[in-house]
Amino acid sequence: MLGTVGAALTKVKGTFGIAVIAQDEPDRVIAARRGSPIVIGVGKEESVIASDAAAVVSVTQQVIYLDDNDIAVVTPGEVDIRDLNNVPVSRQLSELEWSDTSAELGGYEHLMLKEIYEQSDSIRNAICGRLDFENGTAVLSG
Repeated sequence: MLGTVGAALTKVKGTFGIAVIAQDEPDRVIAARRGSPIVIGVGKEESVIASDAAAVVSVTQQVIYLDDNDIAVVTPGEVDIRDLNNVPVSRQLSELEWSDTSAELGGYEHLMLKEIYEQSDSIRNAICGRLDFENGTAVLSG
């Protein structure tokens, strides 16, 4: 699976932050990034992948931040990081210096649920003032 994902990503233009799971390998996740953040939370016998450390702080205080064009094979007990040419690279294990109480959950059980339920507000805020209903168009510059 690593070779397939890596080969596909060499053809991708633009930014991405992805996590890929194959049906026949449910305990193995391939994560990769270019431009978009990816953080891997490393626990005792588990690993979690997110776009922000606030989403993993309730699980672990130890994280690895991927660099652009990194691709990681993540299993419950191991994180193997390579570049898109399948050359092993080393990334520092960092210790988070804040707790999950620092992240405002707004009554949600965890940050991912909060983000899911706030999507409509985020979209509404992003397009606010940009839609021209009179002319049936949008102004997206700036």
